[in-house]
Amino acid sequence: MQMLVFDLDGTLLDNDRNMRSENIDYLNKLKNKGYINVIATGRTISSAYNKLNNCGCANYIISDTGANIYDLDKNEIIYKKTISKNIASHILDLYNDNFRYIDICSNGKYYTYSLFLEEDSAGVKTYKDKNNLLDNIGEINHIAMAFKNNDCTIEMYNYLTANYKDFEFFIMQDSFENSKTIEILPKGVSKYNSINELANYLNISNDEIMAFGDGLNDVEMIEKCGIGVAMANALVKVKEKANYVTSKSNEELGVIDFLEDYLNN
Repeated sequence: MQMLVFDLDGTLLDNDRNMRSENIDYLNKLKNKGYINVIATGRTISSAYNKLNNCGCANYIISDTGANIYDLDKNEIIYKKTISKNIASHILDLYNDNFRYIDICSNGKYYTYSLFLEEDSAGVKTYKDKNNLLDNIGEINHIAMAFKNNDCTIEMYNYLTANYKDFEFFIMQDSFENSKTIEILPKGVSKYNSINELANYLNISNDEIMAFGDGLNDVEMIEKCGIGVAMANALVKVKEKANYVTSKSNEELGVIDFLEDYLNN
């Protein structure tokens, strides 16, 4: 293996969404041995970087479910796809009483549009006015929709896929949650497609890539990377596509347990 790809939530992060120091130390060990460590997450670049405790234990971050590839060593974005504000405006107009919120991910930050949520939270600015939101953000990397129940999620997903042909739509669910959300991405964007872009950039064959994940936006990379590893806590659909399933969960440092055995170090 040359490239090791890790999801964050439900994989490297524990159920409180914290990165244990043991995982940081082990990733640093792998990097020092010459492995290319890649984080592949639905989070923005800044959110992912913060979860890595602002350290250099990874070489690259694939953020926004594949919309960006960030080179940590060079401190630069080497791949980027965006959604126009015009399309984002149409998406925001779909908001109705079945929604909880719509997240707009722009330039590494989250912005929330909601008539249901009253206050800002965890550094995320909440807007009730669409034009005010769009006027205060830059390039849009991806959009996420959250609903009051999963039936509404499925109904909106069917509407979007029937009426918006130039985008990618994913139903997302993490292993530790029952709620489903919709991720809206530029056409051709996914975690795996960006892994493939990065592998071509680094001249690494797909057979030399191992990917770890737990949620629905990990299914494609688990299935298509050279070796796909599902966490013990992963959703059944993820495990069905995996070559291996870890014997320990994200709470039990399952990535370390698996790689110590597989790599013999």
